[in-house]
Amino acid sequence: MLKLLIIGLGRQGHKHFLASKKLEEEGLLQIVGICDIKKNDEINKPFYSDYKKAIEEVQPDAVIISTTNDTHFDISSFCIKNGIHVLKEKPMNLNMDDARKLLKLAKENKCILKVAQQRFFKQNYIVARNWLPDVGEIDLIDYKFTLSNDTYSWYCNNKNGGGSWYGLGWHACFVINWFFGNPNDISVVMKTIDNIKDTNVDNVDLATIHFNNKSIGRILTSSAYDKKQESFFVHGKSGSILVEDKDIFLYDNNGLILQHRTINHDSMYPYIKQIKDFLKNIDNKKEFVDLLSYKTMAMLYAGIKSANNNSEFIKV
Repeated sequence: MLKLLIIGLGRQGHKHFLASKKLEEEGLLQIVGICDIKKNDEINKPFYSDYKKAIEEVQPDAVIISTTNDTHFDISSFCIKNGIHVLKEKPMNLNMDDARKLLKLAKENKCILKVAQQRFFKQNYIVARNWLPDVGEIDLIDYKFTLSNDTYSWYCNNKNGGGSWYGLGWHACFVINWFFGNPNDISVVMKTIDNIKDTNVDNVDLATIHFNNKSIGRILTSSAYDKKQESFFVHGKSGSILVEDKDIFLYDNNGLILQHRTINHDSMYPYIKQIKDFLKNIDNKKEFVDLLSYKTMAMLYAGIKSANNNSEFIKV
């Protein structure tokens, strides 16, 4: 049975733990330890504050990493060098050089390296992608993802790799890549709204993207809005698609609803499916390269370069 170590038990890490616990109950894996800077007495598993010590003592086959963004490269590379498969939270890394180094390390050590992406397993996005042929040639894409973040955390700190573009922009870049491939170029404007004291990262981002077929797109991400909202709109020559939370709509060119579906699966469903997919990759014992995440990282980082260069368009 695969031995799993969970590194990081914050908001996302706890979800990964609950999903892993479910799979442990099904006999698909064994959680051999938890590593975090804060001990959780409610979890009856070996607990560590040092991931290197945890790895030395429990000898895991795989890890799930959900720590602050600035720690991802060091932890991931240490695990891979020790022959441990890695499922890590987004982003892939904070820059393209480190992303390339991790992929190279994974290949050299014959390890699976995957970036967690729950939307890939959410039925609303799967249905929307299946409807793409019904809307014809795409001319407009619009993605919006906002959160209401009113408490200071590492997410507000540049040193920890925080900011809404790294956090929320990743999801936008991933979905667009999954549906359409990378755009030709991207321009990003980043702003900081001082709604939380000592915030020194972007919490409002507006991106414009161009595709080679002349279609355009817009991405709005923010962790400083008054509520959580996520929507994805695709307009084509023959109709349009709207994904809004659990609802998916297919419209004709006159705005009439052709199809409407509501997906009500459990919120843990994509986390469980994601870990099962990770286990499948490991069991196959074949070389695996997470190209979709690498391409997503290329788009995300091109956006960062754009923001650092007066929002000029940067080729992806």
